[in-house]
Parts: sequence; C-alpha cells; structure tokens
Amino acid sequence: MDLELHLGIWNTLSEHIIVTDQADAAEDFIRILIEHGADAEDIAEFAIDEHIKDALSEYIELDEDEEFDELDEDEEFDFG
Repeated sequence: MDLELHLGIWNTLSEHIIVTDQADAAEDFIRILIEHGADAEDIAEFAIDEHIKDALSEYIELDEDEEFDELDEDEEFDFG
C-alpha cells in the first residue's frame, strides 16, 4: 500500500471538505486504511495534517512532542 499516495490524496481532497467535517472525514479515512492493512505507525511517518494526527491517536500512542511533517502551502506533493 502506497501510504504517501493515499495521504497525498487526502491532502488534496481535504481542501474541498468543510472545515467542520474534516475531523470526521479524517477518522473515516484512517479507519478505512487500517481496515485494509495499513499500519498506524507507517501512516504516522507520512502524516500531513492535524486531522490525520488526531485520527491516528485512536490507534497509536503519540508523544506530545512528536511532530509530523507538513507540506508547505507552496510545496507540491510528489506522486511519482
């Protein structure tokens, strides 16, 4: 499973989801990835926003100081 691709898709699609619905959408997104064999720790390596990070907290113990790489607004996501 190419988690970088999946999370890149999330990054693009989340911009089109009403902000108040993004947390629920992220929880569903992470649940589906995990149900289809993704490992929460592997997802955490590529986590791209706070909604994904929060959704992962149900599956793994995150350190409070643990930081996730976030894409700069000007940075394009590399799907290749």
